[in-house]
Amino acid sequence: MKRLIRLLKEEKGLTLLELLVVTGLLSVLLGTAYFFLYQTGLLAGKEFFRADVHNDLRLAANRISRDIRQAVEIQPAGQFTDSSWIAVKRVQLDTRGTKDTKDDREIMKEVKYSLDRTDREIEYAVRNELGFAGVNPIANHVLDLKFSRQADGTVVITITGEKDDTDKKEITTVPRQYDRDPYRFTVLTKVTPKMFRER
Repeated sequence: MKRLIRLLKEEKGLTLLELLVVTGLLSVLLGTAYFFLYQTGLLAGKEFFRADVHNDLRLAANRISRDIRQAVEIQPAGQFTDSSWIAVKRVQLDTRGTKDTKDDREIMKEVKYSLDRTDREIEYAVRNELGFAGVNPIANHVLDLKFSRQADGTVVITITGEKDDTDKKEITTVPRQYDRDPYRFTVLTKVTPKMFRER
């Protein structure tokens, strides 16, 4: 026991200068690590921001394309340029009824796609006996929607979307700290309707 006490008395501790050097080195290392983690978080937030616009517009373009591909009639009629709406009549199977009484008869379904500029949404409506009803949004962050039909019957869909920090529909409690520039993305799709493919 006496030997242990003697060893502890002979042991020299750290000087204040050595302690300050070690603390400084640790601060630099932790600061560098924090900087890289912070920048990675900013980049991830920016990519989520962009992916939101991409996904909305791509899903809307796919849905509209699907209906146009199955079209037997399209309004506005004839060749048109930069229309902000399109109405599509297509044939679909009637699946109403019970499993035993269900007959697979074809019915005409007419849908309309248009742009609501105040809410910046593409809206989808189905025609019933009273007209187009049941307006449902299918995409957000949309600035512009244009339909054009070329001479060969091909319909060109152009959807331009933008998302920025001024979007009133999104409520965030944490302010965005990545770039606040609006992100714009355009989807251009060409579709040949069924009525022109079968000729």
